[in-house]
Amino acid sequence: MLSRFTLSVAVVLLVSSGALAGIMQYQDFSVGLQECIDLLHGHQEGGSFKSVVVTNDQCAEAPCPTLANQHQFGCLTQNVSASGDCGVVGVLATLNALGIQDQAIGDCVEPKIQCQALTLDGIQAITKSDGPGQANALNQAILTQNQSGTNQAGNMNEQSTIMALQQANLRGDACATGLVASTMYVTTSQSQATY
Repeated sequence: MLSRFTLSVAVVLLVSSGALAGIMQYQDFSVGLQECIDLLHGHQEGGSFKSVVVTNDQCAEAPCPTLANQHQFGCLTQNVSASGDCGVVGVLATLNALGIQDQAIGDCVEPKIQCQALTLDGIQAITKSDGPGQANALNQAILTQNQSGTNQAGNMNEQSTIMALQQANLRGDACATGLVASTMYVTTSQSQATY
């Protein structure tokens, strides 16, 4: 059984000086989950479960009142299982998520700019041959991000949410051969600016 998990989080807060006074913020996250079960003949069972929660929050304030807030949240769950009795059973599941936010809120009545994006992709594949066997794969994800900025010229707000559930199942008797494959890909992107 192969089990892989990667997580990276980067959070940067910059207060600019020079031409544009105000607040600049950037944050992102990236999560990758992968499961693989391979049963080769004999009586066997295998299973794996992962759950990851990521949260990023930023808040900044500058004179004249200038405010900026950003929030990102991700909850990803992956579960795979397989069993076989003299069968060949294979399960592969991947789940990847990426969130990016960027904002620049100028002081007083200077420009405001906000950009954000979410991406989610999942792949599932189940195979069975020879003896009896069964396998299940489940990917579940909730991703959300929001940001707001305020200065003397007004307010800006953005919010994005992705909720996804992906499931694959395969069961077969002796001498049955089967394949189940499933993919999903979701992306959101927003940007806005006032000058």
